[in-house]
Amino acid sequence: MKRRLLLSFVLGSSCVLFAHVLSAQEAPKPIQGVGAKLVHVPTVVHDKKGALVLTLKKEDFNLKVDGKPQEIRYFTSDANLPLTLGLLVDVSGSVSSRLDDERRASSAFLDDMLTSNDDRAFVIQFGHKADLLADLTHERGKLQEGLKQLEGDRPGSGGGGDRNGGAPPDDDRRGSQNFFQFPGGGGRSGRRGGQGGGQGGGRGGFGGGGTVLYDAVFLGSDELMKKQTGRKALILLTDGEDRGSKVTLARSLEAAQRSDTIIYAIYYKGEESGGQRGFGGGPRGSWPGPGGGSGSGNRNGDGKKVLERMTQETGGQVFEVSKKHPVDEIYKEIARELRSQYRIEFTPDQATGSDGYHQIDLTTKDNKLFVQTRDGYYVGEPSR
Repeated sequence: MKRRLLLSFVLGSSCVLFAHVLSAQEAPKPIQGVGAKLVHVPTVVHDKKGALVLTLKKEDFNLKVDGKPQEIRYFTSDANLPLTLGLLVDVSGSVSSRLDDERRASSAFLDDMLTSNDDRAFVIQFGHKADLLADLTHERGKLQEGLKQLEGDRPGSGGGGDRNGGAPPDDDRRGSQNFFQFPGGGGRSGRRGGQGGGQGGGRGGFGGGGTVLYDAVFLGSDELMKKQTGRKALILLTDGEDRGSKVTLARSLEAAQRSDTIIYAIYYKGEESGGQRGFGGGPRGSWPGPGGGSGSGNRNGDGKKVLERMTQETGGQVFEVSKKHPVDEIYKEIARELRSQYRIEFTPDQATGSDGYHQIDLTTKDNKLFVQTRDGYYVGEPSR
C-alpha cells in the first residue's frame, strides 16, 4: 500500500580492493549530521580520463573551509560503512513512458548494492504529489513490491480530502503515523489527485498536475536520511523539472546537505517547457534556476541545470540517459562511485563551527586529478 507524504504550505571487482582502511587511525563511529564535533566529507576522485582513483592517502589532500586550512583528522574508506539509498522516481507525464526500464534497472541496482542487513533503501515516486512506496528496509522483497507500484501520474483522478484536510474513508494510507510533515505542521493530504483542505493554515493534497521534485528531495532528506548514519545517497530519475513544490530548490538542497546526503541524478531529456524562471538562492548567492516553493507553479526551462546544481552542491553527478548510455549502465557507474569513496573528516574550530553555511574547498596535490565532493555544510538549526 502506498503511504502518502504529508505536505504543508509553510514549507564487484577492483572496488573490493578499496574496502581496506586507508589510514592507521581507527575511524570514529559515524556522527549524524554536521555539528561541532566532526564534519563528514565523502569524496570521489577521478583522473583526467574519468577513471576512479583509489590509491590516495591523507597526505595527498588539501582541505580548506571558508578559505582557512583544516587538518584532516580521519581518513578512511567508506566501503564498509552502512549504506542508505533513496530512489526518487519521477512519474509525471514527460518521463512516465520509461517506467518499465526504470523498474528493471532499479531492481538490479538494489540487489547489487544492499549486501548487508545494515544496508537499507526506500522508494519514493513523485508527480503532482509524492508517495512513499517502500519505507526504509533491507528486505529486497518489500523494495521490489514498492517498485512494482510505480505508475504514471494521473492528476485529477480520485476523490479529495474533506475541508479539514482529512483523507476520505477509502484512502489507502495505513495510519496518521505514516504521514510525513514539513516543519511547522500543516495540512493533511487527500487521495491521489484530490484537493484536500488544510489544517494549521496548510494546504492539503495537490491537484491539477505538477512535478514536486523539490518536495520529494526535501522529504527524502529531512524525514528519512537525516536519522541514518554511514553512506547516504539519493538517486533521482527525472527530467529535472519542478512545478508545484511547497519548498524551494535551495531549501531542498539545504535538507540534503544537513543530512550528509549525496545526490545522483539520472537525467531524462524530457519535453521541457520554457516557463517562468525565478531565482533559487543558495549558499553561494543567487542562481538562475527555478524559484519554486509556496505553490508558485513555476516550471523551469532547463531541468538539467537544476540537477547539475543539486549534484554539485552535494558531491554527486548527473548522468544523461541515451541509447548508448542506458539507465542500467548508469546505475553501474553510480555503484562504482559509492564503493570508491574516501571518507574525510575534520573537527571545526570556533569559526568554522559557528552557525550558518561554510564553504568546503578540497583539492589534491596532483592538480591533474578531479575531486568530487560536497560544496559545504551547515551548522545550527535551519531557518523556519
